[in-house]
Amino acid sequence: MPMPARPKHFLPHAGSARRKTLCYTRGSCSGPGRRPKRKGVLGEVAGSGNVAASEMLAGILEEEGEIRTAADVIERAAAVHESQRLLVRLGELFQRAGEPDRSRVAWERAVALAPGDLVLRKRLAAASAHAGDWEAAVGHLRVIAERGSPAERFAAWGEISLRFEEAGKVDDAIAAQEALLALMGPDHWQLDSARRRSSISIKRIIP
Repeated sequence: MPMPARPKHFLPHAGSARRKTLCYTRGSCSGPGRRPKRKGVLGEVAGSGNVAASEMLAGILEEEGEIRTAADVIERAAAVHESQRLLVRLGELFQRAGEPDRSRVAWERAVALAPGDLVLRKRLAAASAHAGDWEAAVGHLRVIAERGSPAERFAAWGEISLRFEEAGKVDDAIAAQEALLALMGPDHWQLDSARRRSSISIKRIIP
């Protein structure tokens, strides 16, 4: 009678990858002078698409200042196992490596997997504004203005107004200022102060 096929997670190469990763995590590959061995073990396992090994190896490379190489490791892992965590990490590494455009691309892929992640939206809004892409910045800020806490919505509308102002979109900038004021309600203790700031902003837009 033929033996039943073993499931994939019991195949020798899969077990070998797990054993090699455990070699690192349990310390049997760690210790003085063993970093090259650890990197070699993790590199071999990461090459097969193992996420844990990839993240560990990227961490070692980052500690050694090899930021771009660390990004390459995470990029390969994300190509096999696309996840928000890996893509956020990839964006951070690209940013540290001085590649803001690639960082934005990674974060855009991450936010597509988790559209409600407002922390990531804030990062993307700032990165887009820094790149001069005010439309992308406003797009992310609008999501925050719709879904965020009262304080986040207030800050988002103020930022939206500023981005429209920079782009010369006068009507849109004023509409954002009005949305900001509407959040405060007629009896808010800071309403008069906010109105004065809004008036100053509008005069700056329309001399």
